[in-house]
Amino acid sequence: MTICVHLTAEKNVKQILWVGIKAQVGGINGVKGVYCMPILQNYYVSHQWLRELRQGSGRRQMAMIAIDFRMDSKEIVLVGHYAQPHVETTVAQAIQVITAAQDPMGFEIFLPRSVKPEEIHKVRTVAQVIGWRYSPAAKGAKS
Repeated sequence: MTICVHLTAEKNVKQILWVGIKAQVGGINGVKGVYCMPILQNYYVSHQWLRELRQGSGRRQMAMIAIDFRMDSKEIVLVGHYAQPHVETTVAQAIQVITAAQDPMGFEIFLPRSVKPEEIHKVRTVAQVIGWRYSPAAKGAKS
């Protein structure tokens, strides 16, 4: 089993605990699914999307929460850098792709299904200043 993290606005937690994480339309190639990252030894890489998610959709002031969930390591997902085509692979292989990348910033896993409430492992708060904004390489660049 692998534990992955899905970042969401705090206001969504109650509904997620009740019905799970719903697959969203407009994912990769128009497929419904859930974006997530594996829980890695590198906390920053696992939670890198937090500031970018807060930046979009006017959520700047909204607290983001981590929803940790379990899935089988053999489950099929899509993995890749957000600006590149994604490849279909198992969760275990997706983790290897991310950890072997020279720069894992901007990588993501896309689970092409919803997450059931019984798969949720825990809900936790995260530091609200982790991650990058605009693009992973933007750090230190003037906007």
